[in-house]
Amino acid sequence: MSDLACLMSGGPNAVSGDVPASLDRLAAAIRSSAHARRFLDLNSTDAVKLLDSEQSGEIKSVYDDFLNKHGHRCVGELELREKPWRSNPEQLMSTLQAMVRQDASAQRKKKPAMSVDDALNTITSPLTPITRRILKWLVPIGQINVSQREATKNCVVLQMDKMRQGYTRLAQLMVSQTRIPDADLIFFFTHDELGELLRTRSAKLVRKAQRRRKMFPALRAIKFPEFQLRLFQRQSKTSQKKRRTIMYRTGCKEP
Repeated sequence: MSDLACLMSGGPNAVSGDVPASLDRLAAAIRSSAHARRFLDLNSTDAVKLLDSEQSGEIKSVYDDFLNKHGHRCVGELELREKPWRSNPEQLMSTLQAMVRQDASAQRKKKPAMSVDDALNTITSPLTPITRRILKWLVPIGQINVSQREATKNCVVLQMDKMRQGYTRLAQLMVSQTRIPDADLIFFFTHDELGELLRTRSAKLVRKAQRRRKMFPALRAIKFPEFQLRLFQRQSKTSQKKRRTIMYRTGCKEP
């Protein structure tokens, strides 16, 4: 796997690789400014206010550039319920503060792109002359495909964020019309159920969504092996016990 990673790493710059690079630039801008010590002493909310204020000077433009490029990303970014960095930048602040505390020499340095020949010379797996010639033709194609995969994922996440904004706005309107008790509940309806709820104000659908939300922590705790050779086995006995404990505490029944 390490040899494969080495071969695929030398392709065109992937979108995902620009996220840590952009964070490094933002951390460097903060570290070199007069606000560095103050930024490190602030809590997440006040740190965001500092970066977003005009008094931060050039830092604000670097911060705005980061959010414009990557504000639709976050941990769990394909989950509609998660808030992206643009909506909840506080989740970035602890990481950013840790990066600012690091010495500049400890920051990631961009590695020069290796040629295919250099990459083939670096790997540890033995290569026959024929295999080397085949890889010399295949590796550039693979590198382009990896870059395009990352660009495609970025587009998918961006569209998910647009859908998230739409559902969030709909949730606010539904709360104002007392169709649902809180905005977060909208993420536990199917799309068709939302249409029916808008037509009928069905209390049954609201209760169903509330039960789903109650079960969500238990369902999220289910783990699967990274590689599965046989029929899917949901989890180990230890995980089953933990899941039943969670479901008992939330008052949910076994599915």
